[in-house]
Amino acid sequence: MTTMLDLLKSASGLLALLAAVAGLVGGWFVMRTKADSNERRVSALEDRAARIEKEAADFRIEVARSYVPHDKLREVEERLARRMDAIDTAIREGHRALMELLSRRGA
Repeated sequence: MTTMLDLLKSASGLLALLAAVAGLVGGWFVMRTKADSNERRVSALEDRAARIEKEAADFRIEVARSYVPHDKLREVEERLARRMDAIDTAIREGHRALMELLSRRGA
């Protein structure tokens, strides 16, 4: 009877050992699969971050090219206002002169 009991104990021990090894192998496989998946996701995110950084750098360059300092913009605005005032004055004087001419001919 002892030999049968020893045999059952050793068989159940062997089965427990095989189950533990199978669990370890299965766990390693699952972890390796998740690690591979995570590595692909990290690589894709790194590529996306690099594209966004390049787009941001290109945008900064474009802004720098078209940037006009506030004082330069004010100078242009003042120059345009002076020119528009001169045009307004010329139109008013031309209108006044025309009205004078017409009133002299009509009188």
